[in-house]
Amino acid sequence: MKLDRHGIRFNIWLVFLLFALMIVGILGVFQLALIQPYYRDAKIRNVQQVADTIAENILLKDTAQMDLAKAFQTTVDNNVCVLIYNDQNRIVYEADSLGNGCAFHAPIKVEGQEGFNVKDPAQLAKMLEGSEEKGSLTLTNTRTNQEMIIFGERIHAPFSNYTVYVNSPLEPYDSLMRFMARQYLLFVLIAVLISSIVSIWISANLSKPIRLMKQEAEKLALADYTASFSGGQYSETKELANVLNQATSELGHLDDLRKDLIANISHDIKTPLTSIKAYAEMIRDISGDKPEKRNQ
Repeated sequence: MKLDRHGIRFNIWLVFLLFALMIVGILGVFQLALIQPYYRDAKIRNVQQVADTIAENILLKDTAQMDLAKAFQTTVDNNVCVLIYNDQNRIVYEADSLGNGCAFHAPIKVEGQEGFNVKDPAQLAKMLEGSEEKGSLTLTNTRTNQEMIIFGERIHAPFSNYTVYVNSPLEPYDSLMRFMARQYLLFVLIAVLISSIVSIWISANLSKPIRLMKQEAEKLALADYTASFSGGQYSETKELANVLNQATSELGHLDDLRKDLIANISHDIKTPLTSIKAYAEMIRDISGDKPEKRNQ
């Protein structure tokens, strides 16, 4: 079938396609622009939950109720390493699921803070300054060349105060962007496919009654007044079909009147012509070849 760029099918498909691409484009811009800060905020919330869970299972319970196994399992499940200091800056709990990648055991560098020592609890405590007594910082593990985050929080237990530090790696941004790009491309293909299927289905249903009416209109153009128009399921096409059916009925009635008029005129003309013909034949038969008698 020849592509009609001015037809209903093509234009509906084009509108749906452009709309789908516009929505996907807007989502893509927001996704690519917001993914990095959103991911960092989500990571901070995650390590904060880890810190709260470990504190709840170790620091906020008496010795008989401490659940060290659950605290360690939380560390493993979230791929973090944990240090807990008391008020004397002594380590009272340590758990590590990162191994050599843990910032507390590897050389690191902190952006904008040369000489910052993560192994020094006094320097770590600087990021907790403020009324909320919690904070975080981003650093780079120079051993693994991996960006990481450390979250710290002060815990006020019944008999002492502690500081919980949780270290977690950040997903490399480049690999995350490559993953998002592949996912976004798949999303674009799915959106284009769905919009094309929906637009073709809608345009086919919308143009079907119009195509049928066109076929009946071709009959009407050939003076076939048996043409019947059906408008399908849409109100507008139904109204158009009703108007065309009414027009066809009126044209058929006018055609019948035309035929009756021609028949009556033919009859009215035929009667005197028949009489004239009869008189002419009678004159011809009576007068024969005598002009005087024929003129008389």
